[in-house]
Amino acid sequence: MMAVLFTEKELDEVFDQIAATIDLSIEGFLIGGLAMIKNDIKSSTKDIDIVFSDEESAREFVEAAQKVGFILDEELPPEYEEMKTMVVLKDAEDRRIDVFVKTVLHGLTYSESMKARAKTIKYGDKLTIHISSIEDIFLYKSITS
Repeated sequence: MMAVLFTEKELDEVFDQIAATIDLSIEGFLIGGLAMIKNDIKSSTKDIDIVFSDEESAREFVEAAQKVGFILDEELPPEYEEMKTMVVLKDAEDRRIDVFVKTVLHGLTYSESMKARAKTIKYGDKLTIHISSIEDIFLYKSITS
C-alpha cells in the first residue's frame, strides 16, 4: 500500500489530538519533513521525525499518539536501528511518526544552540514543539539516508 502524505493542516490536527490526551507538559524538536513544511520548503511528508530530550517525554508522547489511533510499527528496516529510533508509530494510512530520544544517528544531539534557532509552536497547554531551522534540518538530513 502506498502511504498517504501528511499536509500541514493534517499534521497540526494530529498534534492537536495528541496534545488533548497528554498528561505531562512535554516538548519535542522536529527535525525532518514536518520541520521542512513549517519552514515552507515542502508541502507534505510521509513521516514526522521528532526528538525528545528524555525518555519520559517520549513515552508520554507515544502513549498519547496511541490513544488517537497510531500503532507501533514492528516491521522496520535495519537503518532505523542505526538511526537510533526509539519507536516508530504509524496510522491507518501508513503515515509515520519516528520518535527519537536525545540522539539521532551517530551521536547528533539536539543542542541548546539548535533550540535557540528553532521556532516554537504550542499545541494545547502541554505540548510544545520546536521547529528546527533550515540549517539544522539540512544538518540532520545530511547524516541520514
